[in-house]
Amino acid sequence: MHLIIQNHNFHEGTGRREEIEVGPDSSLLAQRVDKRREDDEIEIIPSRNLKLVREIGSGPGYLFHAGENKGHAVIIQVFNRGPCSMVRRQLESTVALSKGIMHPNLLRLLGISSPESFTHFIVYENVRWQNAEGPLAVALKNDLERSITLGFKMIAGLSAGLNHLSTQGVFERPMGAENFDIFLDVDDRFVISVHPRLPEEEDGDISQVQDREENIWITLNVLCNKTLKSANRVLHHEEITRDPIILDVQRPRPASENPAVSPSSSGSAASLQHIRDEIGVPPRREYVWRTMDRGRDSLENIARRITVDSDMNFSSLRRINWTDGETSHRCAGYVREEITLATSTLDSAVVAHDAPSALEHCLICHEIVDRREEFRCECGDLAPGTRHTAGDGSHQEFGVAQPQASSLKGEVASKIRMASSARRINAAIYECPLPTCFSTFTTSHNLMHHINSHNKYRPYYCACGMSFTTQGVLNRHKKRCLQ
Repeated sequence: MHLIIQNHNFHEGTGRREEIEVGPDSSLLAQRVDKRREDDEIEIIPSRNLKLVREIGSGPGYLFHAGENKGHAVIIQVFNRGPCSMVRRQLESTVALSKGIMHPNLLRLLGISSPESFTHFIVYENVRWQNAEGPLAVALKNDLERSITLGFKMIAGLSAGLNHLSTQGVFERPMGAENFDIFLDVDDRFVISVHPRLPEEEDGDISQVQDREENIWITLNVLCNKTLKSANRVLHHEEITRDPIILDVQRPRPASENPAVSPSSSGSAASLQHIRDEIGVPPRREYVWRTMDRGRDSLENIARRITVDSDMNFSSLRRINWTDGETSHRCAGYVREEITLATSTLDSAVVAHDAPSALEHCLICHEIVDRREEFRCECGDLAPGTRHTAGDGSHQEFGVAQPQASSLKGEVASKIRMASSARRINAAIYECPLPTCFSTFTTSHNLMHHINSHNKYRPYYCACGMSFTTQGVLNRHKKRCLQ
């Protein structure tokens, strides 16, 4: 059957009727138009088509599940039960904000539940999604380089996704880190899911919109910090707040120039590596987020800069060896690698600590570090500096200069040693690994102090010229030092 469409076109003042013959292909054209119209609509998905596999996350008023839609892997956001009108408004608010937004770092809607459905849900498309904190924790456990790479991919992905949302006007309304969830796919692509507040919840937060750029910057920093801390918690089953302030005072320079950084020579670093190899305990790794001032930086520049740096390999990220004087707990072979990340590689670093912090579960001795723990040498002294004050001769093997001791001091030191030996209630099972030394200790962290003394590793200096193994001993010295 053929149709005749009359096309009344007028050219240069003369009227002419055109008859266009339309054949069977017209039905195909109509189908394509209908298909495009359908593609712009959100599909209504029956709950019977869905299969929930496992819960992968949650937020205020909803749960995320990995699942399947007719055999295809998807993420399903299921809203908690409540007043039907409010739950439906939450769903429709999310759909209205996300509909039509397309970006590789934004989770794309596939369909929603029917308005008459007993359970309200949103289905997001793509395959084999998982919550971001899990893969980050696995990377921390297994591979330092992988941990660094994945961390920077997160920063680049979140920066690009939030920047696109900003250009689409999403941040014209009050938005914060609590309005976003982070996912990671099998291609190491970090993806953002948006769930806005209801209009009545936004009335009191209009002030957030006044400085949109600052709000976006704060959101990026909070999301990065929250995601990285979640990865630490998943791996170590504890949450300890780490302060990256050390990078503010430590700029890239030779380690020997900074007394707080352990020497990179063959001293203590080589001994620690030898002990770690014998013990067979891998380093404890953690992510630490470093919040930077925005200045003139933009999310677009951050994403582009990190993407370029990733092509150059992140293995060149600077490494800092650090000794913390706030805790005297020392276990031979202990290392904590803090992967300190920021919005640029120049402001990031891997900081290696040789002692666990207070309240941390030590990987070597499996004890919780006590805030009040105090190191005492076997002679009874408190971690002597380069000039031993007891003068008992028990530290001669350290090769340090000692003043001539009086007979009274020697007698006191001898009594201290005897008292220390009498106080031993546990066997001295920790032996110095050096073949020329036969010292034994009841705890592994005392052995660690002993090894540091062998290597003349005393990174804490007083103006008088003396050096000490811990910050605590230096502080006590300063109280009586004439300098």
